[in-house]
Amino acid sequence: MSKNPYDQFPHIITDEITLRRIIDSDIDNLYEIYSNDNLFQYSPLMLKKNKDTVKNMIGHFERDYHKRKEIFLGICLNTEPNNIVGVAELFDYSRDLNMITIGYRLNDKYWGKGIATKTVKAMIDYLFSDIGINRIQAFVMP
Repeated sequence: MSKNPYDQFPHIITDEITLRRIIDSDIDNLYEIYSNDNLFQYSPLMLKKNKDTVKNMIGHFERDYHKRKEIFLGICLNTEPNNIVGVAELFDYSRDLNMITIGYRLNDKYWGKGIATKTVKAMIDYLFSDIGINRIQAFVMP
């Protein structure tokens, strides 16, 4: 039997990365991600050019989790656990179909290092093995 992904906030640790709750002290790293033109070139989401707007997002991440709408996780290298290099997302959970959608946004300073691949693998392993999800999907942008 599967679990509901919203029953307990995920904290996913692998050999090289950790996916964890985003907290107020992550504001500078989060702002660097959400204000980066390269990361939003093909995205329907808008850039955030104001640090206060990004700071409010952290509260929205918590709200969305408690509303069982979406889970945002900070992507950290285990060598720098307090430094978010990206944001992983779990959303559109369907209990009836036992499926969920995943995504991520990685700071372009960390592109080409295998971090995105490790992030997706960590999410998939967690969702299939720990939660018992039946189907995982993702949307891919150019």
